[in-house]
Amino acid sequence: MKISISVLLILNCFFVQAQIDKIKLPEGIDEIKINYTTPIFSVYIDKKNNVFVENDLVEIGQIGKILQYFKYKIPEEHIPFVHVFIYGDKRAKYLTIDRVKTEVASSGIFNLLYKTGSVEDTDILKGVRFKNHFSFFRVNFIEKKITKKEEQEIERRRDSLKQIENKTGESMFFFTPPPPPLHWAWDFMERLYTDQQEIIDEILADRRFSCIRITNHGIKIDKMILSFSELPEIEKLFLSNEVLLVNFDEDLVYENYFKMISILRDFERKNKNKHIPLFAEISSEIEEIHKKANVKICN
Repeated sequence: MKISISVLLILNCFFVQAQIDKIKLPEGIDEIKINYTTPIFSVYIDKKNNVFVENDLVEIGQIGKILQYFKYKIPEEHIPFVHVFIYGDKRAKYLTIDRVKTEVASSGIFNLLYKTGSVEDTDILKGVRFKNHFSFFRVNFIEKKITKKEEQEIERRRDSLKQIENKTGESMFFFTPPPPPLHWAWDFMERLYTDQQEIIDEILADRRFSCIRITNHGIKIDKMILSFSELPEIEKLFLSNEVLLVNFDEDLVYENYFKMISILRDFERKNKNKHIPLFAEISSEIEEIHKKANVKICN
């Protein structure tokens, strides 16, 4: 019986690896060096929209919890540097990748790398760094417990500090200063991912923005569609807005989504000293929540 189970596990590993090896990534030109201490969490999406985490076939709804457990196992000081590598087949539906990104965001991870070129990694990785959108829901962080002995030691030290304070009249407790104010883009995204019309109206009132929709044919603005090759017009769109509110067609394929990301990256490279708009992606999750709450943004 044990031999049969082992054989099945081995066969499953071969099957999963074969599926991953068939993934055809979009083409890209960026070469990115990753420090060997950078925690990396890899997600694979094949052309049939199957999702794999490392060597396991998973349901998309599991990813947030799996990622939180991944964070739980690494040193706390490394958590802010976790990168999620997305190996998306260019023929996959972007909707699948959007849902994966939402699960990643629910665990509080916003550093993405869209892998390009080959599924096999080398010291120099090809891909595009990208800041993830938010999630309306959050998966709670797993707190590590301490032993009773450690609790008693902490309490003993606290009592010792109180005794010194009583003798000297000076506080021995050090208070950390308040955190710096949030960058406006972070604050904007947090408020955009609410179901409160007045909050969203408030942030939009202060910014020049346009609503765009990414389709397989190009960028839709109102009733007009700019093809991905109309770079001068797309650059005008970038330069005339502080924020782009970005929706997606349900049938959008990942390859065409990636064309838009590549255009944005090229624009950023060429215009380092110019204004770069916030690319505010509206996930399928928050779009549905907005509909249920009767929140109007781009209608």
